Amino acid sequence: MQRYARNRHVYTLALLPLALSTWATPTFRPTPYSADPATTVLLHLDGDAVNDSPSHATVSAIGTAWSDDGIIGGALTCNGETKLSVMPGTTFARGFSVEAWLRPQRPMGPGKYVLVAHHGSFEAGLDVDPLGRCRPYLHVRTAVGRFAALTYDRLIFTRWAHVAFVYAPGVESGSALALYIHGRKVRSIKRPKEWIAHGDLTPGTGPLVLLTGLVGDVDEIRISDRPRRPEEFVCPWPSGRWGDFEPFRPAVVAQPAPDEWKPERVRFLAIEAVPTFRSISLYTPFAHDANANAECGVRYRVHGTEAWHRGMDLIRSTEEAEFRGSLLQLQPDTTYEIELTARDPDGAGVLPRLIQRTWSETLPIAEERVLSAGDVGEPLTIRARGQPDGWIRYAPPPGESTTIAVGADAPYAVRIEGAAFVVLERVTVRGGTEHGVLVTDSHDIRIRRCEVTGWGVAGTRNAVGLYVAPSGGTINCQDAIHLGLLTRRIVVEDNFIHTPCGTATCWRYGHPVGPQATTLGYNGSRNNVVRNNDIVGSEEHWYNDIIGSTGNGSPFGGPYRDTDIHGNFMSHSQDNAVELDGGQMNVRFWDNRMEYTYRSISFAPCIKGPGYAFFNLVAHPGDEFLRTGTAFKMGRHELNHGLNLIFFNTVVGRSGAGLPNRPEPYATSDRRVYAHNNLSARPGTFHDPSDPWHAPPASGMFVFEDAPRADYRLRPGSAGVDEGAAIAGVDHPMTGTAPDLGAFELGTTLGAVPIRPSGMTVWPQHVALTATAGKTGVDRTAAVTLSFPARAGATWHARPNETWLTCTPAEGTTGTPVQVVLGCDATRLPPRSHRAVMTFRTERGLNRSLTVAVRVRHARPFIRFFEAENVPATGPAAVRTGAGASGAGYVYETPGTAEGSWTFTFNVPAAGDYYVLGRFLTPTGQLGGFMYAMDGDESRRWTNQSKSVQTWVWDLLRPHERKNVRTTARGFQLRPGKHTLVLTTRRSGTWLDCVAISNEPYAPKPEGR
Repeated sequence: MQRYARNRHVYTLALLPLALSTWATPTFRPTPYSADPATTVLLHLDGDAVNDSPSHATVSAIGTAWSDDGIIGGALTCNGETKLSVMPGTTFARGFSVEAWLRPQRPMGPGKYVLVAHHGSFEAGLDVDPLGRCRPYLHVRTAVGRFAALTYDRLIFTRWAHVAFVYAPGVESGSALALYIHGRKVRSIKRPKEWIAHGDLTPGTGPLVLLTGLVGDVDEIRISDRPRRPEEFVCPWPSGRWGDFEPFRPAVVAQPAPDEWKPERVRFLAIEAVPTFRSISLYTPFAHDANANAECGVRYRVHGTEAWHRGMDLIRSTEEAEFRGSLLQLQPDTTYEIELTARDPDGAGVLPRLIQRTWSETLPIAEERVLSAGDVGEPLTIRARGQPDGWIRYAPPPGESTTIAVGADAPYAVRIEGAAFVVLERVTVRGGTEHGVLVTDSHDIRIRRCEVTGWGVAGTRNAVGLYVAPSGGTINCQDAIHLGLLTRRIVVEDNFIHTPCGTATCWRYGHPVGPQATTLGYNGSRNNVVRNNDIVGSEEHWYNDIIGSTGNGSPFGGPYRDTDIHGNFMSHSQDNAVELDGGQMNVRFWDNRMEYTYRSISFAPCIKGPGYAFFNLVAHPGDEFLRTGTAFKMGRHELNHGLNLIFFNTVVGRSGAGLPNRPEPYATSDRRVYAHNNLSARPGTFHDPSDPWHAPPASGMFVFEDAPRADYRLRPGSAGVDEGAAIAGVDHPMTGTAPDLGAFELGTTLGAVPIRPSGMTVWPQHVALTATAGKTGVDRTAAVTLSFPARAGATWHARPNETWLTCTPAEGTTGTPVQVVLGCDATRLPPRSHRAVMTFRTERGLNRSLTVAVRVRHARPFIRFFEAENVPATGPAAVRTGAGASGAGYVYETPGTAEGSWTFTFNVPAAGDYYVLGRFLTPTGQLGGFMYAMDGDESRRWTNQSKSVQTWVWDLLRPHERKNVRTTARGFQLRPGKHTLVLTTRRSGTWLDCVAISNEPYAPKPEGR
């Protein structure tokens, strides 16, 4: 194999070596539209406005100007005053279609760009505003009313896009009005009635008026007096490549209803089935059911077998007259037979069975394009297009590696555009000032076993704490792998994503902003899979959201539809581990592990639904300053019309899951959340053997198998054992009389979390180290056992996310279990808690990570301990004894009583950072706490986030910005000498046992108080 210069990409196609930085492909251009008998108006717009349709009706033009860079030859440039008009010569009684190429410019204000209007009959155009909204719409007027379709799929200002508007009267399947962008049908947020009788379109008066208000360019307008099919459109992708778009084609279409069909009896009209590797999305529009009492059941089986399995009932969307739902936990590359059944007291029915096959994990590779070995300094652009039975793979030479290292010299290290049936494998991607990898207008792409790092820019911090790019503007949403415009069936799997150039801010400075691992949503991105990735941040490189979304308030925002996110390890988020916000139509999130995050899973909002979250683990939550929100973020009620199904998740952390268990039937419930069988373990609700203050587990507490090492299976006799309920359509192992709460069942083999097919395991999955600030070595190391099968690769390397984290040995071979020892160098570490991740990666690109907690002690520890009942009090300050308090008793506040206060006076020996901790119990369960004031400053709220209602829990005070006292995000910066801390009741029913002030942010040991 011949090699070329190291700063150029080299591909080998068959036996022919080619040295190219971008794979050479011919330039594809569309041909002009041709007229047929259905063509009413045909304008090529190559320097005139001649109607080239069979009627050749005269076109009147006002304010025309021409450019020479149209899609086909020239184009008409519109300035907002341009207007064309032509007499149609038809009433469009059979329906119509309008097609055009548009390159809109950003408007000065919100408004409409009208492509064509026929007075009193119909109007088609773009709904626009300066903030970026550019959405196609279609309005029609019929004898039974006015109907509209509007999509949130946007066009991009200054880029050519092909748009089509179709009205098909007499269509029963909900497609009477249809919108298309680049040949792909987009869903409407407003839908017409399911039946608009043939010929009901109101005849228009006067001429067709075109381009009213439009600012931008237009080319190739074709208006037809019949609804054209998508395959009749002529349009390449935005990148200029020919597209092979797949119009919506239902798998099953029902026959017309008999005349005697009762209006109360539901009637299914069609079924759409959309697969991934492990799931199948189902959509069935329905008609009739005037009394809205129908339900939709589903069962399935492997094709050719006898045994049927019940699936979860589909969710009813009355507004859109559609049932939606998913078949879960399927097997890849397997054909399933599916049957939907209508359950309706007014008359049941069964649709014809349909056949659908899940995606295959084994790809037919037809071409190998071998990249140069070593470092490559130029970006890689991929525009290749394979076939379903012949994929193209880009990879390093066998046994060698390739690093695309562009640093800050290019916006993207890898750009995939207009591509299809392509694999990018085992490539290290380093750099890119905007994104590491950008994927646009492409489908059937697999990015796997790659390492992506060093993307984005670091920026500088401004006066309000946000990071600003050198070119100006706040840095946000720079992605390792960005799924952009018109991407579908993109698979991001088994990658190691870590260490962006910059970092994200936390909620201390307002809504977090900063880098992300990937962003999903908007502009036609759908039916994607993100699985089995290790996405790791660090103390210097946090993520905003790890998996983020755009268009959160749009039905087409977020992962949108038919998307799976599973098997991922994610750490270090200042906001959410994942944002599923937006449409959430059959968006599924399961078997993921999330640590070191402010929140974990955001569903706010779920506009369409259903969105699923199951078998996930959330542990050790907290942003860079250990602040936490609830694991699940729900809300935005004005948009939250869809249903979320959340079951069998385990949450261990200070703020808990943030949602109750609601086991009522989800298919008929008016609630927007079905939450069942989840385990939410807040401090005080589970036994933590690593906490020296904890007594033996109390009745009703969760007792885990080995919580300090992240084994969250429940022990016999623990709360939560056999307290769940089976959910039809969900395969969950059950060893007792009922399922356990949470993601893990007592008596089952834990394995490694998240579950992956690689067979790689590490144990334990969480370790704790202790060290002393300023000293090398650790006071306590941790041994970890690695079990990596040979199929995962021949060798492995340890990849710490922090320079001070060590592993001995740091590399080895696979095939037999091996023990390694983790340690740290605390020479430059401040005395506080540090959180790290160690990732083990094989030469085949497979990964497995574990989390590491390091408690760094002060070289000269200081602590001042107070029993609250012995502290001078002012006002009503009640004291009680018992309840497991550490001394003679505790102080408490009674809800609704007058305020009392306690003054804690102490001296510190040296200037430095000091921390305040309190031991609380909150019988009322309210987010209460006390007000605090340090050294006479104004009072602020000390919120006891643990809200422990059963046992005493230590809580670290996280001070707000102060006027007269310097603070850090974790503590106070105090001068040597005397200080006073005043705590005042807030009438929330919180009990206070004791207070500690220390130069370490750790609860004191009982014997050292």
